[in-house]
Amino acid sequence: MGSLGERLRNVRKHKDLTQKDLAERVNTVSKSTLNRIEANRINPSVSDIVAICGYLNISIDWLLTGEGDMGRQRGVILAEDEFLFITRFRKLNRDDRLRVLERIQALLDEKEKRYAARQETVRRAIRYSGLEGGGSDV
Repeated sequence: MGSLGERLRNVRKHKDLTQKDLAERVNTVSKSTLNRIEANRINPSVSDIVAICGYLNISIDWLLTGEGDMGRQRGVILAEDEFLFITRFRKLNRDDRLRVLERIQALLDEKEKRYAARQETVRRAIRYSGLEGGGSDV
């Protein structure tokens, strides 16, 4: 199927995205750059290709050559929010990345504590209700 620009335009339209939508979601490529790529006026950078293919979940080889399967053959399929998180995370310096990871760990620890507290509340309720042990005191 035609040129890289035509393939990109067809996939973008198939996924009901405007150039503006795709640029906002990929967050590394501007609408004007997408316009020039689709019009075959410029060749995208490697980082633009990786970001675009990652978001659209298409094969880099297919986008570049039109050969093979359009869909990605390997790797993890990410939800939109996961893709945006990773894209933005990669823009951070090492110290900021460590702070993000520490915050994620703190959130997970907090969630585990809340879960453990709920489990303990259920155990106490069962113990005080007399349901524990399955027997009757009569």
